[in-house]
Amino acid sequence: MEQFVPKVPNLHYFFRNRLSELYKIMNIHKLDGILLIAAYDCSYSRPMHQLIKWLLFGCSSMTTIDEFSIPPEFSETFMIITQSQIFIFSQSSTRDFFYELTSKICNVELFITSKKEEEISETLEVQKISKFIQYTQNIKKFGIPLDHDQRQNIVLLDKWPLLTATALDCLGLGFFTMNHEIVDISKDLELYYHRIDIGSILSLINAKTEFLENTYTDFINLVQKEPINKRLNTTEDNLNLNQNLELIRINYQKQKNDLYSFLKDFPDPRVLYGINSNKNKKKQVLLMLYLK
Repeated sequence: MEQFVPKVPNLHYFFRNRLSELYKIMNIHKLDGILLIAAYDCSYSRPMHQLIKWLLFGCSSMTTIDEFSIPPEFSETFMIITQSQIFIFSQSSTRDFFYELTSKICNVELFITSKKEEEISETLEVQKISKFIQYTQNIKKFGIPLDHDQRQNIVLLDKWPLLTATALDCLGLGFFTMNHEIVDISKDLELYYHRIDIGSILSLINAKTEFLENTYTDFINLVQKEPINKRLNTTEDNLNLNQNLELIRINYQKQKNDLYSFLKDFPDPRVLYGINSNKNKKKQVLLMLYLK
C-alpha cells in the first residue's frame, strides 16, 4: 500500500499547537490521558471522529470537520496522549505521515505495523489489542469525547471493538469502563473547533487556492477578449468582472454564515481592475484580484 499523502502540507506546524490545547483540557479535568481511536472502532462516534480530524488533519469549525472523511489508511489507528508521552499505533501506509506530524514533538512512541504483518488480519488484531492494553492499563482517568447517548449510558463505549477486546475471558481484565474513569471532553473541544489558528488557516488556503486560481484565469480570459488598445481605458464594471464574481460571493457568504463568524462585519468581495478601479469602493474590499 502506498504512503498516505495529506492534502494540507506542513501539518506539524499546527499539530503542536492543538496538542497543547489538549494538555490544557487534561489539566482542567485532572486527566491521566486522552484516548483517540480512528475509523472502524468508533465508526458511529461523531465526537471521536471530530477530534481526530481536528488534531491530525487540520480541520476546523463544526462544518468542515463533518465534511471531511478520515482516510481508510487510518482504519487501525489509535493514540494515547498522556502528560509524559504520546503513543501511536498505526499501519505502514501512514508511517511517513506520522513521522512528519510528530517531527517536532518529544517523547513520542510510534508503533507502525509492517506490510507483512498486515497481510494476516489476525496477527494485526493481536498486536493492536496487546499494545492497547499495554499502554492503557496504568491510566486511571481517561478523557474521551462522548455523544449524547454515551453520556447517558457510558457502557456503550464497551461496544467499541477495541474496548470490547479488553473484556475477553482469556485476558480477564474486565470491561474498559469498569477499570477506567471516563470524563467527557466534547464540550471543551467544541470551543477549540471554532477557533482560528494556523491549522485552520492552512486548511482554508489549501482548499480555496485551486478555486481562486481558476477564477483568476477566467477573469484574465475576459480581459483578453478586449482589444489591446482599449484595455487600459476600461473598468471592472465594463468588463462585467463583478458579475462573474457571483460564485465567489455565494461561497463567501456561506463561509461567513457557517464557518467564520468573525467575518460577519466584512463586506462582500469584489474585483478591482487596474488604474480605473472605482476608488470610492476600495475601502470596502476584502478579496482583491488585481488584474493588469
